[in-house]
Amino acid sequence: MEKQESTNKRNLTGVPRTIRDVIVALLPILIILYVLGVHSKIGLTIFAEQVFGAFMGLGLTASYLSVSASSKLSNTKIPWYDWLLAALSFAAGLYMLLNFPK
Repeated sequence: MEKQESTNKRNLTGVPRTIRDVIVALLPILIILYVLGVHSKIGLTIFAEQVFGAFMGLGLTASYLSVSASSKLSNTKIPWYDWLLAALSFAAGLYMLLNFPK
């Protein structure tokens, strides 16, 4: 008899999985675009702190959507408080990206 490991990772389906997958895909794309200097080629001035803030916001958002607080909780549904924390993390990263120099 195999021992089943308990894990906090969520097995998402449908729209929540798509949202999480898009956010996770944006993480390396954001960094690659910044390192290649695409922003300066199109006339935008973006500071490293702005990219860091956006990266942190996306990373935290993906974490709240991907991992549950306890292995005893459902791993197929995201509770309301994780949606709230994910939205706040995304908003904080977006705020940092848009308002850093002020």
